[in-house]
Order: sequence, then structure tokens, then C-alpha cells
Amino acid sequence: NEKGPDIVRHAAAKCDAILNVGSCAVDGGWQAAAPNPGGAIGIQKFLENSMADGSFTYELNPGSLPPIINVPTCPANPEHVIAMLVDILLVEKLPELNNYNMPSLIFNQYIHDNCPRRGHFENGEFVYKFGSEEEKKGYCLYPVGCKGPQTKSNCPIVRWNRRSSWCVESGAPCVGCAQANPLKAGHNWVDTNAPFLKRFRPIMFGDLPVQPMVLAGAVTGVFAVALVAHGIGMKVTGRTKGGADFETERAWDKKHPEQAIGPVSDTVLQVRSQNAQGKTPVAAEAAQDNNDEAKGGDR
Repeated sequence: NEKGPDIVRHAAAKCDAILNVGSCAVDGGWQAAAPNPGGAIGIQKFLENSMADGSFTYELNPGSLPPIINVPTCPANPEHVIAMLVDILLVEKLPELNNYNMPSLIFNQYIHDNCPRRGHFENGEFVYKFGSEEEKKGYCLYPVGCKGPQTKSNCPIVRWNRRSSWCVESGAPCVGCAQANPLKAGHNWVDTNAPFLKRFRPIMFGDLPVQPMVLAGAVTGVFAVALVAHGIGMKVTGRTKGGADFETERAWDKKHPEQAIGPVSDTVLQVRSQNAQGKTPVAAEAAQDNNDEAKGGDR
């Protein structure tokens, strides 16, 4: 009895093309979400790993992978699947693919561009809470987590169930299930877009997802603590009552009386006097420049 991985390798070794149907087959889907204890990956990545460790060879073209077509979404749209089968079996031609081996004709335009609620987005009419009057009016679902502006698929055009409806039309925000990275398990629509009913996607620090609002709150908290600490320091040192006393004698003079340069006021007067007489280096240089210019004018 062959195990699942062996069956995949044997079937892929002599195939003309591989059609990965659904996000689970493309990049591991839900199972590949962090922490991914089972090590789930998609078929494309699995075959790459198998070829690297020598357990898989594509007999029709050794040293390369079979032609792979990835058709994500969860679940996969039947019309997408039929379209690919027609291309492969009847037309005998692979469709144009993007960098993730996904059909460009299907996954080349943002859902947001064809969304029937796009007009509400442009008018600033949004749903901020489910069960609200705004939801009843069919306003834009972006504030409650819709991922349509960042997900590419023709869902609003093809729809599901004989083109009767689709997620957003039924009142649910798009969760971005068409987003897929077949070469990097865990960086798919599940980890990238969860929590699904939040407006912002998480910022990834390695494999650690952090919501922008949480990060902003943490940064704000750090600054608040710093300001409080600064205020306490000002209070303790007495700088909140008219400011600290002016230093009438330099700290250097106190520690090195033999090298003291005198009170602040005397020094300032001395420097001013030297500047007026042209005895300081800066003043002397300026005076020399003036003399040179005057001599040049006489010539």
C-alpha cells in the first residue's frame, strides 16, 4: 500500500500537467497556518522538495517540474476548474500563468475593482458593525475586514452556485482566499489575512504576525511611559518651579581651579573685546581678507 506522498510522486512523474485545485492543494491552506504542526505544504512545494532530495524525477523532462497550474480559493470555483480542464484537455494548451503559476485571466484583477459595493466605497459609505443600518443598505464592508482591495480574483464576475451569488453579495466580507504563495507555506491567505473581520492585515516579524493597531498601541505606550518618566525627573530635580538655577561658576572651574577660565560674564566680554580688536583667529582672518580685497581694489 502506497502512502499519499508516494502516490503524488508516481502520478506526477509521467503527467502532462498538474492542476492544483483549491488553496489546500496550492499552498497548504488552513493546515499550513501557523504554527503548522503537521508541516503542511502545497503540491508544487512538495514536488520541489522531493526533487531536491532525490525522491522525485519528472520522467518527461528530468531536472524540472511538470507544468503546474494553481487554482486557489476556498473552495475552488467549479467554473475555474472547468476552464482549466478545457484548456489542458481540449485546447491542449496551458493558460497564461502569473509568477505563482495561477491563471492570469482569472487572478489578474483585484476583487475591489469589480465589486458591486465599489460605489459605496467611493462615496465613503461603510459598514462598521454587523446588524447595523449601514449593513442593511449594502454599504462597503472594508472596515469590517473585507480583503477585496488586496485580493486578485474574478469572484464578482463568475460568482458561485451557477452565478447566483458570492461572499460579498451575500453580506460577508471577502477573506482573501484567492491569495496564495505556493512556495512558502504559512504565507497564504489564512496567516496573511487573519483575523478575518479586522480591517488591517498583520505585519509579519519573521513568522510572528502582529496587528498594526496592536503595534501602534505598543509604540504609543512606550512614548507615554517615557513622557511620564521625564515629568517625574523634572519634578524631582526641581526644574518644574521656574527652572534650575543658572550655573554662575563653571563645573570645570570648580574641579580645576588652577586652570579656571573665569566667570562666564568676564569671558564673554573678553571674547567680544578680542573680536573687536581682531585678535581672535576668526576676526584676524576676516581682517586679513578685508585688507586683501582693499589692496586688490587699489590695483
